[in-house]
Amino acid sequence: MWYKPYPNIGGIFFDEGWPECGPNNQYVNLYKYINDFVKRAYPGAVTVLNPGSPIASCFEDTMDTLLTFELNYDSYINSHVGNDWVARTHERFGISSTKCQNRRLATLLSLQRNGGAGFIQITDDIMPNPYDNLPSDSYMQIQLNAVAGGSPLNSPPSSWPSGSTPAGSVNTLTLTASDYSSAGLSWTTASSALGYHVYLGDSELYASVPGSMTSMTIGGLSPGNSYEFYVLPVGQGGNTGFSSNRVTVNTNALPGGVSIINYSASPSGGSTTFKADILVPYAFVHLYIWDSIDCELDTDPGWSINFSGDGYVCTTYMVEESTLYKYTGTIPAGSINAPWAWTSMGDITRTISGYTYTWTLPLGTVTVDTSKYVVQVQGYNPYTTVFEPDPKEYDCKGSTLCTTPGFLAWCDHAVNHLGRNDKLVIKLGTAMAMEREVAVSLFKVRTAQ
Repeated sequence: MWYKPYPNIGGIFFDEGWPECGPNNQYVNLYKYINDFVKRAYPGAVTVLNPGSPIASCFEDTMDTLLTFELNYDSYINSHVGNDWVARTHERFGISSTKCQNRRLATLLSLQRNGGAGFIQITDDIMPNPYDNLPSDSYMQIQLNAVAGGSPLNSPPSSWPSGSTPAGSVNTLTLTASDYSSAGLSWTTASSALGYHVYLGDSELYASVPGSMTSMTIGGLSPGNSYEFYVLPVGQGGNTGFSSNRVTVNTNALPGGVSIINYSASPSGGSTTFKADILVPYAFVHLYIWDSIDCELDTDPGWSINFSGDGYVCTTYMVEESTLYKYTGTIPAGSINAPWAWTSMGDITRTISGYTYTWTLPLGTVTVDTSKYVVQVQGYNPYTTVFEPDPKEYDCKGSTLCTTPGFLAWCDHAVNHLGRNDKLVIKLGTAMAMEREVAVSLFKVRTAQ
């Protein structure tokens, strides 16, 4: 699915790799099959498997690079244990290290290179997301000067086992489930099948699984659409057998065209529970707490999230995965750009049940107004943000002059766009009981109430 939106990427990084060989190398063979599928479909693709820990020798030929360490500098220096086997080429092993400052960089590079790593990634950022900021140019230059460079290992796909035994036929293909973006398929076993190709429509090879599998979940479908699938068994030499019947998948349409529904907050004195139903998968799901329209950049900065072309809320707390952060960025003098800078406040309770995300934060009405929040999702599916309450109703940014939602919706624009001699009169109802003049900067707004 990644090659559809990004056709020029150089390969695939498979995260959360399982480090065990499995019964009769079942898990190893699955990774080999996935690797071959990617390389056949996208010639020249580089593949990386990331178990993040030492791995057994049965994995040597599963993918181009095996990432066997993914912790910080101190962990590498004090407790790193390498693999108990030697690969045929040092390019097989990769290492990712975080929280490594400039003064330690040369030492770490030398240790990792001498330890047999042929693929190195180092950053000075910290967990749980060490990839949300890039190191400085000088930091990257130290790395570039310390290694010879070159190209990563890129092995060709393996060939299908030779022979002339044809695969049998898939007698029955069944749709077992479907929702907004996925469908479950199950089929009968075909004799002599080494694998199964799943086709979308008349000819698009959508997925492929080894012959030991006869069911799978198809993802990456669009809500409110119709799809037709069939399965072809693959035999010796890569030759396909007879196809299955075709099944039609009708994915659910998003209610009102939105992917986030039923969001709520339940504040108490010392904690707040937030809930939201997120109907399609996303790579990132963030929860923010906002306190005002716009940010006081000099005195009370925060991270801005736009709700319109020129309107934004100022967020001061964020939840990413199961960690609560407080905004701690400092705006450089003369700048209006807030840096992405957050400090961890510790773990929170997050649960996911079906579509429902639930977050319980140790923040409540005693210290923070948690009734104003943002749920933001991105990656895999279209970027979506929902605000509660609707910031467009806060027309005067908290001014006591405007206490009714929807009243004086032009206030924000007036501050930015009216000139010295502009005069604006707003008349409410059929009579003016009282007239009040409000001075705003260089112009005067006359309101009636």
